[in-house]
Amino acid sequence: ITGMVFSPDGHTLITINNGLSVTLWDVRGQQEIATLTDPNSNDVTDVLFGPDGHTITTTSTGYIGTSAPTEQIWELDPNWVITRTCQRMQGPEYSSLHAGQLTPSVWA
Repeated sequence: ITGMVFSPDGHTLITINNGLSVTLWDVRGQQEIATLTDPNSNDVTDVLFGPDGHTITTTSTGYIGTSAPTEQIWELDPNWVITRTCQRMQGPEYSSLHAGQLTPSVWA
C-alpha cells in the first residue's frame, strides 16, 4: 500500500496498491468493495474523494506512452451511472439504438 484516504463520511477507505490499482474498503464491515484499475495508466500516485463522497480522482504519472500526469475521475454511485447513461441515450445520435427505450427501470 503506497497511499490511502478515507471518504468524507469515514465509512470507506481507499488504498493505492503499489501504484497499480486502488481498492475501496468498507470500514465497518472490513471487506473489500471493489478494485479499480485503469489499464492505460502508469503509476497511481494519489487518490482523493470528491466532496460528495460519490466520486474519486486518481492521479497517475501519465498514460502509457506519455510523461504528463493524468487524472481519472471515477463515479462510485451505480445509480447515477445508470441514470446518466440512460439520459445520454435519449439523443438523436442514438436513434438507431432504440433511443428512449433504455431507462433505469429497464436497465435494472
